[in-house]
Amino acid sequence: MKKRLLLLSMVLAFCFSSQAVSLMPELSSGDDEIWYFIEFSNGGYVISDQGIGNNLLTAEKSVVATQLWKFEETEEDSEVYIVTSMMGNFIGFYNDRYIATEDDGTELLIHESDSEDYPSSFEIKRAENEDDFYMNQFGGAGVDNQLGEWFYGDMNNPVIFIKATQEQIDEASDNTVNYLKNELSNKLNFVQDEFSSVDEGDEVGEYSTDAVNNLESVLQSVQDVIDSEDSTPNDFYYADSELDQAIVEFLNSVNKPFKVSIPGEKEYYYVIYTPNRNNSALAVDEDAEGLTSVDYSNTDDFDETLPANQKWIFIELTDGSYAIVNPTTINSNLTEDVYIDPKMVDVNEQILLTNTPVESDAWEFHVTLSSDHFAILQDDYKMQFSVANNNDYVINWGYDMTLYGGTLNLAGYLLDDDGVMFSIKQVDSGEFTSIYEVEDVQYSIYVQNRVVKVDGAEEFEVYSLTGTLVDHRYAVPPGIYIVKIGDHVDKILVR
Repeated sequence: MKKRLLLLSMVLAFCFSSQAVSLMPELSSGDDEIWYFIEFSNGGYVISDQGIGNNLLTAEKSVVATQLWKFEETEEDSEVYIVTSMMGNFIGFYNDRYIATEDDGTELLIHESDSEDYPSSFEIKRAENEDDFYMNQFGGAGVDNQLGEWFYGDMNNPVIFIKATQEQIDEASDNTVNYLKNELSNKLNFVQDEFSSVDEGDEVGEYSTDAVNNLESVLQSVQDVIDSEDSTPNDFYYADSELDQAIVEFLNSVNKPFKVSIPGEKEYYYVIYTPNRNNSALAVDEDAEGLTSVDYSNTDDFDETLPANQKWIFIELTDGSYAIVNPTTINSNLTEDVYIDPKMVDVNEQILLTNTPVESDAWEFHVTLSSDHFAILQDDYKMQFSVANNNDYVINWGYDMTLYGGTLNLAGYLLDDDGVMFSIKQVDSGEFTSIYEVEDVQYSIYVQNRVVKVDGAEEFEVYSLTGTLVDHRYAVPPGIYIVKIGDHVDKILVR
């Protein structure tokens, strides 16, 4: 009896130890498909396909097609792989994240990991990436984490490949539609609850009737996909993506607390400040390179006497986002307009300024927990303004805020941090004209190749804002200039 128990224990020990040893995945070819779960050693979560164009996420292991992957070698190199889910989507890479794509996918390498914590594991990297960066659970082990890249050997890199049985493969095909239907149904219910009492109207922080109707239309189309017996997995993914887009568009349709400026013609100047954090107002720093902030004890200080580096105009762009600009029309210390740069910076990094005109993919304004407080966001809400805790500069505080906790909205940005809740107040305005009449004669003042010209007058003078006479026969630096025709003066903007 003792010998039999000993023999059984040896067999069990061998079985468990053999499962701990991961092998390189076998390659699929044509109809000969071999499917694997790709499991991260730290946490035991697996890679899950979230549909075309969406980020791959970590998930609890389930027998569904979204979590099964096959490996195929490329024609050029037998050690470079293309990886495809049972959904038919490839592993791709975009904007520093691994995604699902319908294109050819990203070529991947698989290297043995030297992790002491997870022996017999592997690390995955992009073949085109010459740096020592590998696929990584962004933010550590957990469910619904995105997949980014980090240095070789990080504890959140190692994976093992678990070969699916034929029974699991058959079950995955049957389970996937029900799984996706339940996921989308839960999300739809959450959205409907979230927007069950929307403030509809024309006031700041409210939404137009058209915006509410458009959102309701999308919610109904998503419900139709859920109810249909013919919906495919990609139908669910498409509906999920449509729902996300509709939420973002709805949130961005909120009635804004500012008027749009037309540079050089009609401009409205605003102060942007955090009422719950010392009334910290956004400002251009001394070098006009970074976004900083200045504390105020009293909002009565927010008037036309506010320093020029703290006055901003909003320009609406063709994609519906807004450029935020500190213009030379109000700030004579600048030689060029200064834009708050929407180029991505890392969490905790200072948001930058640029002289390059921003033409698209700029800033959006969404209500926070209060209808008159707004979050300022960019690029699918990966970047979010926040006045730093010491209140002296403005940082990105929006990238994957699930890492930091707090109340998030459906678009995934933070709602309840004092540093991200901004109010916007008009402090001044300017109207510029370049056509007027003097003694029944119409003069037209204009700029051509940065040369100031006047039609209808043979003699005129051009001065800088400091009163220096400028030779208007030649191109002048960008800025605001005073044009004098006889006893009459006007201003002109040179860009």
